[in-house]
Amino acid sequence: MNLMDAIMDQLDEKAIGKLAGGLGIDAGNAQQAVTAALPTILAGLQRNVAASSDGASALDRALDKHDGSVLGQLGDLLGGGSSSDGSAILGHIFGGKRERVEKGVSSAAGIDSSTAGQLLSTLAPLVMGALGKAKRESGLGASDLGGLLEREQENVRSRQPEASGMIGMLLDADGDGDVDFSDIASRGAGLLGGLFKR
Repeated sequence: MNLMDAIMDQLDEKAIGKLAGGLGIDAGNAQQAVTAALPTILAGLQRNVAASSDGASALDRALDKHDGSVLGQLGDLLGGGSSSDGSAILGHIFGGKRERVEKGVSSAAGIDSSTAGQLLSTLAPLVMGALGKAKRESGLGASDLGGLLEREQENVRSRQPEASGMIGMLLDADGDGDVDFSDIASRGAGLLGGLFKR
């Protein structure tokens, strides 16, 4: 099971076009932003699960509210440009690092930080929906979720080690601003392009 590939299968050309229209950006920038945002959201979830003994249990409980039905409602989700539910999810995942993550996605995709924040808020319910669907269909428990997310990170590290390092830099920075956004911007989402099968 590869969550990123499963999610990207949902985000075909038509879906990316609808997302771009909702955000007011072109499809190419939207594709780059999605490519940067998805592995970062999954990495943030994995960090939270690994951070404490309660992390996996908290995610397991949260997924009870995400049954995967959002995957069948992509038109409504992607056309809106943002999601209040998604914003709350991002707050739980990234906490005080949220603004830094938004800037990283902004730099990678060549869009402004506000638009990157909207895109992340739109994608967050999609990620949780895919996780919730995997939990139900495979009968995953709290401990299994941690293993699934860790395998996602291993996939990132094996396919694109530099991309993994860039994501780690965004999530590990201590808030002193020591993140080289110019480096992210110069290499863009091309760092992350190899993460997906297409």
